[in-house]
Amino acid sequence: MLLAYEPTGELAEPSPTGVRLLGIEVPDRLGFPAMRHVFDLGDDAGLHVELDPLGDVRAYAVGYSFAGDEILTAL
Repeated sequence: MLLAYEPTGELAEPSPTGVRLLGIEVPDRLGFPAMRHVFDLGDDAGLHVELDPLGDVRAYAVGYSFAGDEILTAL
């Protein structure tokens, strides 16, 4: 899925802890668009924080298989 928003300038730089916002995706949830904030945590790990159309927030740890596929684990 393509990012709907990609930060620029200071927002695109890693924080002092090394976490970096890659952008915001817009997946379809319940027939409506949701917002998924995509963060890079370094060392082939990431975090997705998703806000669905009903206002529920879900977080997923993101890892990658040897084939490069995302593996999401609900937190």
